Order: sequence, then C-alpha cells, then structure tokens
Amino acid sequence: MKNRNFLLTCSLREINVEDNINCIRNAIYDGADAFMLHLEKLDEQYHTVEELKQLFNYAANKVIFSVNYRTYRRPNKTDEELVQGQLIALKAGANILDIVADIYDPSKDEITYNSKAIEKQKELIETIHSKGGKVMLSSHTYRFMSCEETLAHLKELEKRGADMVKIAVTASNEKELLEVIRTTTILKEKMKIPFFHCCMGQYGKLHRVYSGLLGSSIVLCVQNYNSNSNPKEQPLLKATKTVFDNLDFTIAKDDLTGTKK
Repeated sequence: MKNRNFLLTCSLREINVEDNINCIRNAIYDGADAFMLHLEKLDEQYHTVEELKQLFNYAANKVIFSVNYRTYRRPNKTDEELVQGQLIALKAGANILDIVADIYDPSKDEITYNSKAIEKQKELIETIHSKGGKVMLSSHTYRFMSCEETLAHLKELEKRGADMVKIAVTASNEKELLEVIRTTTILKEKMKIPFFHCCMGQYGKLHRVYSGLLGSSIVLCVQNYNSNSNPKEQPLLKATKTVFDNLDFTIAKDDLTGTKK
C-alpha cells in the first residue's frame, strides 16, 4: 500500500546497544519507517549521548521516538531524572520524545489535572521545542474507554502544546473492540494534531494493525518475538507490512464507482 499516512514503527526494547542496532538493521530490511526506543529497558550504562548516538546512527533518516516510562526496573527514578534521560536522547539524535501526561504528578490514567504540573509540562514542551525536538504527550490507561472518554482525554492533552498525542486503552471483548475502532475514526475527524490510538489486550491485536487505515499516525510493531519484546499483542513488522503491501484501499475518483446498478 503506497503513500501511507502513518509510520510503520518498530519497537526497540533490548537491554543493550548492540542488540538494538541488530534490531534496527533487520527492521529496516523488513520495511520500518520509524523506531521507538524504550530507554527504560536499556541498561543504565548506555544512557549517554555517545552510546545513543551510535545506536541512532543506524536508523539513518528514519524517525526516532524516545520513551522513558516509569518502570519496576528503576523504581527509584524520579520524574525529573526520567525527563533528563529523554533530553539526553534528544541530544543524541532522537526526533520525538514521548512524555507521559502525568509527568510531575503521577495520576490515574496517566493524566494529571494539577495546574502546577501542567505548567511544568508546558515549559518542558517549550524546552524540547527550543532544542529542535518534538513531543508526543501520552497516556496508558490500561482499561476500556468509550469514544467520548477517549476524545475528551486527548483533547485535554492537545491543549498542552504537544506536537502529537497518544493514548493506549484496552479491549477485552468484541464489543469493546468495535467501540475502539469507531473511536479511531472519530478522532481522525475531531483531533487537530496527529494522534496515536493504541489498543492493548488480545482483542486489541486487530486494532493495532487496522488503526493506521482509520487515522492513527503510528502502527507499532516488533521486529521479532523474544523475552524483551511484547509478544502478547504487538504485531510482527514484516507480517504487518505484508498486509499493507497487498491491501487495495484506493478510493476511486467517483466514490460511488462499483456500487451502481
């Protein structure tokens, strides 16, 4: 499928630079448009400009997202320290920093409504912009959310000055999956900036691939399945690209073509 409006993105979750470089090299061959590095998975010794630059160099001209989530691997890391890690990644060559929407005030559904925390977020976004980077403000709710809930959530994030927004929800049955799919189509109509709508859970696997056709700006994949990847839900990059390469989704100039008697 040519002229896609979304980035086929490969998740980088290995614990050392060498294995992440290997993943990048294989993923480029498999058709990746972009990469998403999980700093929180990467061993601390590699959290330097020099090490990350070496890693990012192998991505060539592909878009690089950097994330640095709170994690059990580093439970004592403060939000300020996580942000500093992201700024190091930016200096090393990352293009877009994924900043959780409850940074500076850990909250339910990863979104804070604390005015002081929101102001600090806006200042952080301005700082990242001044350094030549972009921001994806994100929330992982780990629960099902209706279309109305999801739209209100992302509209709140949109107001904070990010370049794009992300929300990860869950579908636990077919009814919830259909609502999540409907939500993506509504977001395409209502959102003013690019969005990444992601669905977790076994029923979310279909949406993870299909969402790109409905308006989500990212389709997130893994290059292979191993102990560091997310084999439960994220689709394989090569398999996903094969779907899009063989999918006829071109709309004729007359969109009623083929429906007339």
